[in-house]
Amino acid sequence: MALENVFIIRHGESEEDVGPDIKTRVKDPEIGLTPKGIEQAREAAEKIRDELSGFEHITFYVSPYKRTQQTAEVILDILKDERIKMVVEPSLRGLNWGNVTSENLKEREQERYKVGVLHYHFPGGDKSPEYVGNIYDFVYKIIQEKHINNDKKECVVIIGYGFSLRIVVKAFTEMNNEDFKWIKNPPNTFIARI
Repeated sequence: MALENVFIIRHGESEEDVGPDIKTRVKDPEIGLTPKGIEQAREAAEKIRDELSGFEHITFYVSPYKRTQQTAEVILDILKDERIKMVVEPSLRGLNWGNVTSENLKEREQERYKVGVLHYHFPGGDKSPEYVGNIYDFVYKIIQEKHINNDKKECVVIIGYGFSLRIVVKAFTEMNNEDFKWIKNPPNTFIARI
């Protein structure tokens, strides 16, 4: 594969990370970063700056949700790099947990892990196999698009959520379902190179 490098970054600390009950007042796509999350995004920009220095073309694929958009905007503002193009990728959105409330959250989580996180259907929300399939389609699209540009040094940075990034890693590495069960969501602004 001609795509030389893929980096993943989880969004900075969000309002939901410090107050999960915010979902009862604010729609998930509109939940933003905390001041700490903004600072984490600044630190991530400094950490990734040197890693990106050798590439001619850099594409940031970012979820359409506010906290990932804010993370990307802070990073891009600090990097101020003309080689970077940002693309909003709908498949990287957060997983829709549907009719989950604070009262039934624990029960839903238990059901989800009993069925398997890759197979669970959230009542009123996402069917995990479809969600996973959309992310796989996105990864395959990256592989195909970058393969034709094999004379250029290209880099992809994907900014998303814990679960969506785990699926991205699974797709790129062709990880089996059994091994996938053992990887956890990365912490906020965690940067990994695939």
